[in-house]
Amino acid sequence: NVTPAFALTGAAYYTQTKASDNDPWMFVLSGDYALSKRTDAYLNVAYARNKGNNTFGVGGFGTAEAGSNQTGAVVGIRHRF
Repeated sequence: NVTPAFALTGAAYYTQTKASDNDPWMFVLSGDYALSKRTDAYLNVAYARNKGNNTFGVGGFGTAEAGSNQTGAVVGIRHRF
């Protein structure tokens, strides 16, 4: 937690593919800001880095053009009932 209301999380994911050295990476940064006890705003940003002809995107394999990288983001407000 950066402050009591703001949390920041980062992650890196590595996928080892069989019989290939074109292993993709994905980097994710997530931020969550508490607006109240039950409501928060969030932002997630992801970057998938491919080598060779991999098609790994932020939505999984087969969601990016072969060999190209992909960036995705989502922002929202969540309320818990």
